[in-house]
Amino acid sequence: MHGTNGSKPGDQSVGDILQPWERMRKDIDMFNTAMAMLTEDGTKCPMDIDPETYKCSEGHIYLKFTDKDKKPYYVRRPCMAKNPKCAWGKRMKGKMVDTIDATLLSAGIPNRHMSVFKSKEYTHTRIINKLKVWDLKKPVVISGNTGTGKSVGAVWALKTLMYKQCGDPLDEDRWGSYLSRIQNHIAWVMPIELTFKEYGMRDKALNARYLVIDDLGTEDTRFAKNVSYVISRRHDREQTTIITTNLTMEELKSLYGERAYDRLLGALVVSASGDSIREQRELDL
Repeated sequence: MHGTNGSKPGDQSVGDILQPWERMRKDIDMFNTAMAMLTEDGTKCPMDIDPETYKCSEGHIYLKFTDKDKKPYYVRRPCMAKNPKCAWGKRMKGKMVDTIDATLLSAGIPNRHMSVFKSKEYTHTRIINKLKVWDLKKPVVISGNTGTGKSVGAVWALKTLMYKQCGDPLDEDRWGSYLSRIQNHIAWVMPIELTFKEYGMRDKALNARYLVIDDLGTEDTRFAKNVSYVISRRHDREQTTIITTNLTMEELKSLYGERAYDRLLGALVVSASGDSIREQRELDL
């Protein structure tokens, strides 16, 4: 009696049938060992070491083998390397940054302040350089004259905070989930919006995980107590608050009182020079 393929039973031994699978298992074991060695410090890219043997595609690495007939075949495994020079890593980082920007715009951050980051010359203003020491926990007060880049600095602080919270750009599931959750917990308000509960902005400002109060001190002084309440309440809850203002710390103390001033004493205070952003760029050239 013959088999369905015309072969006689016993033409192939169990060893003959298992041989390709056994070889593949050994190949995979060797590949896993090689990958562990190559990426043990999390920075080495296999393609940098042997581009003929290793191929990279969308976060996976392919290891080239040859069968007994000298025909090539590949075994695929997720690439563990986190090399900033990796093309896929760069694409994922760019995608994460673009998603952060889209999240901020959806949360109501003014596009006029977001769009300036398309020009690299705006990312090295004196305010931003001073903000680089921020520990991401303290409140921030950015003080200075009109046009010195206070609001741009506030956006930079928000973007930096979210970038740090996103973590590894290669872990899209993690940062994608974080950004989808955080979108409704970001608020950008003018101080006048904190004075009327019926418009809902006061409650949003009180409960937002990240809050920017832009141009503090421009509201009617009759409503200073309302603004002071929001600042003090957020401090007590240890929520992240970023403030821009034309006023000095002493002027803020005079306007909002001892309680609010005391809450801001632990803030990172960044004072801008009198030069506008354009003048800063001209002076720094």
